[in-house]
Amino acid sequence: MVFRIPIIDDILKGLPENARLRAQIVELRDQMTALHTKNETLQAENESLRRQLEASKASDEDLSPDLFALLNFFFDHPEQMFIEGIAGHFRVQESVANFHVDELRKRGLIRKTEDYGYKITEKGRAYIMKHRG
Repeated sequence: MVFRIPIIDDILKGLPENARLRAQIVELRDQMTALHTKNETLQAENESLRRQLEASKASDEDLSPDLFALLNFFFDHPEQMFIEGIAGHFRVQESVANFHVDELRKRGLIRKTEDYGYKITEKGRAYIMKHRG
């Protein structure tokens, strides 16, 4: 004669199901981790694209006369230019020249060289050709 205790029978009956549920939980946790990682990657990519879009919008705006003159100077002088020379040419303080150079760099119209000088970019040349009178 086999004695049955209902609670033990219920526990033993659920063991295979519990193992299956544990395996599903592990699988779901792995999926959740993968989705979390993918979400972080997509958020970073979205932020990068947003910054690129903002930079693109800024570069399409009309330049102030001072910025256009500076970009035109870079266009006419394709060699590497330095802040000292830019400030001297336009007869402004180096801090003013730095400000204008920074504005053109933000728009992707000029770039910094390895020697800490500046040169016009392809985008800068295209802007000048489009807007030159």
